[in-house]
Amino acid sequence: MTINHVGTDKVNELLSKITSDTATTKILDQQTMEEFYKNRITFLEGQSGELEKKQEQLEAEIKKEIQQVMATKGAELLSARQLWELVVKEIGACEYKLKEMQDEAK
Repeated sequence: MTINHVGTDKVNELLSKITSDTATTKILDQQTMEEFYKNRITFLEGQSGELEKKQEQLEAEIKKEIQQVMATKGAELLSARQLWELVVKEIGACEYKLKEMQDEAK
């Protein structure tokens, strides 16, 4: 064997080892990444479920608040309408009395 031959064998051995290590690393990286994505999917599905529950809760609260506002404003509207009707009747009564008084004064 020559020095060149020994050197080439060592280089080939080193390259073979590096290639083997790279393949192992790729396999481990792939397994690690697959595990990462599986864990991420599981986590995100959990988050999705929680967010969906939160959305439903908020929608229920909004509906309840809208119903309360409608009931309150409806009562206020009814009250205002009743007051308006009372005022209109009172105006009519006052106008009638005024006309009556003016007719008596003539």
